[in-house]
Amino acid sequence: MSVYRDTSILFFKKSIQLEQSNANYWIALGNAYFTSNPQISQHCYIKATTLEVKDAEIWVNLASLFLRYGDTELSKDTFLRAQSVAPQDAQSWLGHAVAADILGEENKASGYYVHAFTLSKGRLALAQFLYGLSVVNKSQGRDPRDIETAQEFSISNQAMQQYLKYYPDDEAGLSIALSIAERCKDFESAIALGTKLSELYERQYEANESEVVLQKFATVKSQLARIHLGLGDYEQALDNAQMALQLNETSEILLSSKITMGLSYFFLNDFSSALEELKVVLGEYSDSSRIVSLIAQVLHAHGTEETKQAAVDQLFAFIEEYGSSLLVVLTLGAISLVDQLDDYLPAIKEELSTLGLNEIVCDTHREVPRLLNEINTRLDDGNNENAWLRYAFLFPFDYNIWKNINSTMAKQVISLHDVKVNGVQYSDALLKTGQLRDIQRSLLFNPGNNEAIKALHGCL
Repeated sequence: MSVYRDTSILFFKKSIQLEQSNANYWIALGNAYFTSNPQISQHCYIKATTLEVKDAEIWVNLASLFLRYGDTELSKDTFLRAQSVAPQDAQSWLGHAVAADILGEENKASGYYVHAFTLSKGRLALAQFLYGLSVVNKSQGRDPRDIETAQEFSISNQAMQQYLKYYPDDEAGLSIALSIAERCKDFESAIALGTKLSELYERQYEANESEVVLQKFATVKSQLARIHLGLGDYEQALDNAQMALQLNETSEILLSSKITMGLSYFFLNDFSSALEELKVVLGEYSDSSRIVSLIAQVLHAHGTEETKQAAVDQLFAFIEEYGSSLLVVLTLGAISLVDQLDDYLPAIKEELSTLGLNEIVCDTHREVPRLLNEINTRLDDGNNENAWLRYAFLFPFDYNIWKNINSTMAKQVISLHDVKVNGVQYSDALLKTGQLRDIQRSLLFNPGNNEAIKALHGCL
C-alpha cells in the first residue's frame, strides 16, 4: 500500500506544479499524507482553504486530521468552522458530535448525532451508524414505554437496517442493530441479525481461537436466548442460554442466561427448575430490587398459597435488609391488593405517600398515584383522598395524570406542543369528552376504537 501511496503523492505533486491554484489537488495531496505525515497534510488542507474559502469539506478534512492525532479541542473548533461555512452539511455535525463525545459532553454529542442524521435525511451511512450507536449508548435505564424513547429506538432500528444494506458484514453494525432490534421488540429481525453475528464470531474463533471473540460469541448467544424467550420459543431460549454459559460465565452473561432459563422453565410449567435457576441469580444479586421483584412475581404467578406467601416474604426480607425500594414497594402493593392482604396496605400507603422527589420524578408512568388511588379505595373510611391531585400539582402538564382527574383538562393538556402521546392515547382523550366532534376525531386517530364507535352511534 505504501508503494501506491508514494506513487500517488508523486503524481499529485506534479499536478500541483502544473496547476497550483486548484484546491482539489491540494486536498488530494493532504489526503495522501493523512496517515504518514500529518504536518504536510495540515499544510495542504490550509493551502486549500485559501483557495476555496467556502468549501466545508476542506475544514472537515482538517478537523478529522486533528481528531486523528489527538487534538480534540482544536478538532472541535475546526468542525465548528465547517458548520459555519455549510450548516446544512451533515459531516461537520457528525465530526463535532464525535469530538464532543471524546470530551465527555454526552448530551451535546447526542443532540449533534440526531441533528446530523436529520440533515442527511437518513441516507448517509456514517450518520446512520453513529446515530444508532448513540441511541444504544444512552439506552441504559430508559423505559421503552416512553414515547420519545420508543421513537428513538424505532428510527434507529430503521437506520441500522439501512446501514447494513451498505455494509452487511460489518461486525459493529450487526452488534448495534441487534441491540436496537431487541429493545424495539423486532424479534424476527433480531433473530436474523443474531444468527449472522454468531456465525461471524464462530468463523473468527476458528481462525484465531481468541478469548475476546469467544466472549463476544457467548454474549450474542445470551442475547439470542432472550430474543427467543420474547418470541415464546422457550426450548430455543434454553439451548442458547445454556450454550452461552458453557462458553463464558462472566457476570453479565450469567445474569442474563440464568434469568432467561428461569423464565423459560416457568413458561414450560417446570416450576422447580425455574426456581432453581432464579435462586442462583438471587444468590448473586440479592441486593437488586429488579431481581427480587421479578422472582416475587414468578412465585406469585405460580398460584399456590405457599408460593404467594413466599413472594411476599421475599419482598419483606429485601426491605428489612436493604431498605425501601420503589419497585419492591409497588410490587408488594400490587400483590397485597390482588390477594386482599389489607393488613399490609396502611404501611404501603405510608411508604408511597412519603417518597422523595427523585423517585416521584422517575415514576414516569405514574404507577405510584395509580396504586395509591386503589389503596385509598380499598381502605375508604369516608375520607378518601384523591392521590392524583397531588401529582397534578407537581406535574401540571402530564396527560397520564389529568386523564384520571378531568377529561376536559386532559384534552387541553394533550393539545400542548411539548406533550408527547401516541395515537391511541390521543383517541381516548378525545373520546372521554363526550362531544360529537371529539368522538369523530377520536375515530380518525384510532378507527378500531369500539368504544368510540358505540359513542358515535349513541350521538346519532
